[in-house]
Amino acid sequence: MDIRESFQKPASLFVGVILGAIALRLFWLMAIVNDTRIARGLFGTAVMALAVFLVKQKRQALRTTACILIVTACLLPVAVFNPFTAGDYLAAGKEPQPVSVSLTWMIPVELLLLFLAYILDPRKSEEDALKSDRKEVKNA
Repeated sequence: MDIRESFQKPASLFVGVILGAIALRLFWLMAIVNDTRIARGLFGTAVMALAVFLVKQKRQALRTTACILIVTACLLPVAVFNPFTAGDYLAAGKEPQPVSVSLTWMIPVELLLLFLAYILDPRKSEEDALKSDRKEVKNA
């Protein structure tokens, strides 16, 4: 039993609960804020469906969530280390955070995101591998 098989169910449950909480937050905001009800309702419904299918271990939900985690891991440093973030701190009358402080919390978050993406990304099943081998043989 490898690491993916032993951690995939708890990891999908963990990420599914987080996505469910995000969806509930979107529904709550939809109820109290009048300007973007339709967009928040649609996005909240999509996130809730992804959370439900993730908990049910559906292959497409696992793959979609792994892609979302990788994109988040790539965009997080860009969001933290940009001149506009420093400008926001200065506009608020605060000193921007040193890079070491940002890296202290960002490196573990990046590692967690990439680890969860690795765990959640489903392997090709043996049937899929055989089908792709047969296609390669036919094309050759």
